[in-house]
Amino acid sequence: MSDTDPKIEVLYDQLLGKKNGEERLHMAASMFEASRLLVVNSILNRHPRISQGKLRSELFRRLYSEDFAPPLVDKIALYLEKTSPRL
Repeated sequence: MSDTDPKIEVLYDQLLGKKNGEERLHMAASMFEASRLLVVNSILNRHPRISQGKLRSELFRRLYSEDFAPPLVDKIALYLEKTSPRL
């Protein structure tokens, strides 16, 4: 299901098609970073005093918990919480 007008989809595909691979990769990386910052800010709004390690752990859970089995998510999150370089 899509709520995008088919004409707009064609225009978008044409515009994206004019970009080379490096430009598309840069766009994707930029969009991921923007999404990551939104998630970090959401966590910080809910838990303003959160530690860096706990923040990394929560960020991992939000972004990747569907990509790993639950026991592995917990193991990775715990590792991230205990080994906390700055974000």
